[in-house]
Amino acid sequence: MESGQNKTPYINEIFLSNVREPFLVNCEPNETNFFVVDYKQLESKCSKLGLPNYSKYTSKTDENDVIELCNYLKSINKVIVLFSQEEINLNLESLITFIETCIELKIKLFIYSFNSNVNDYLKVKYPDVFGDYILANSAETLINGGVINWTVFYNNKNINKDIKLLFLNYNRKINRDLIITKLNSFGEIYNKQNYISYHNYHTFDERQYYKIYSEYANENGINFEWLNNLNLSPNEVNVHDQGKAQYDAQLLHFRSKFNIICEPFFGMSDDPTNFEYYNHTISRKTLYPLCYKNVIYVHSHNGLLKETLSKLGFETFFDNFEDFINNMNDDFYYSEETQKKLEHNRKIFDKYTGNAENARVPKDRQNFVKLTQEFNDFMGKK
Repeated sequence: MESGQNKTPYINEIFLSNVREPFLVNCEPNETNFFVVDYKQLESKCSKLGLPNYSKYTSKTDENDVIELCNYLKSINKVIVLFSQEEINLNLESLITFIETCIELKIKLFIYSFNSNVNDYLKVKYPDVFGDYILANSAETLINGGVINWTVFYNNKNINKDIKLLFLNYNRKINRDLIITKLNSFGEIYNKQNYISYHNYHTFDERQYYKIYSEYANENGINFEWLNNLNLSPNEVNVHDQGKAQYDAQLLHFRSKFNIICEPFFGMSDDPTNFEYYNHTISRKTLYPLCYKNVIYVHSHNGLLKETLSKLGFETFFDNFEDFINNMNDDFYYSEETQKKLEHNRKIFDKYTGNAENARVPKDRQNFVKLTQEFNDFMGKK
């Protein structure tokens, strides 16, 4: 709660302000009762060892360096926070070694990231210590009202829903390649009622990309040669100006009826004991459609993201992509049942983000209050 000049500190701000670089020889603990390790430091340790960032596909992590770090953290005798301002993605071998060494050394560990299902993994993999000695932030803490431009769009009744399907992409991801391939097979790529972007931008060496995903592409009918020559760059969003791009993206969601949620990480594993199975994120790509009343198709490899949204209270629509495509019409969108579901999703979104007249905290802070509660409860456990 905020009142007058007193402001309750939100734990994510405290995490960020207390990040330490544990790989520096003279690193000193701070005065809090926990010690924050930046995930980027754990990730970049491989780079310092001369290993590529995508070492989970090409090389093994030097476990001795991770164990050395954990022994140092054990000597601090504090709760350790592994903090990421984004999703946990690269160098998963270091992450697993770090987690298991912390457990072995009885180091109490809290993990914060944009990943929505880390707790599901921890619960399955480490049931004896989950909740007491190791915990991650919940999916609920990722339902963030701070990404919404409330005053301009949220209650604006004067913007028409004139876009049938919206599918925005910038970075190249194999799941997005799959969706573009499917949309092309249904003749939707160049449909003038749709707004589809595909900038064909690789986040790492494209030769490595093709090598990693060649088997997946062959199994799913993805034609890399065709995709390499595809570039869909509509003018409405300037991707080189991220501040304006997010404003424009929200306007497009406001104008849209249907949306494919295709997060950058989508659980690309069939093994429920593998971290990749739970590697899902909740970002603007999920939040905008829920806020702006888009009928959604939730794409993931194993359906876990759709299940997570359902557990959070949101209504989802289709299990089958073809059913989604075949129902992309005004009759379905404006039907009483669909409108009821969309209004329900908006109310659930409001619940998590504090969008109410008597909200006790600002709308862009509500999820951080939940995070603070989760962390304080974890800190209080013996």
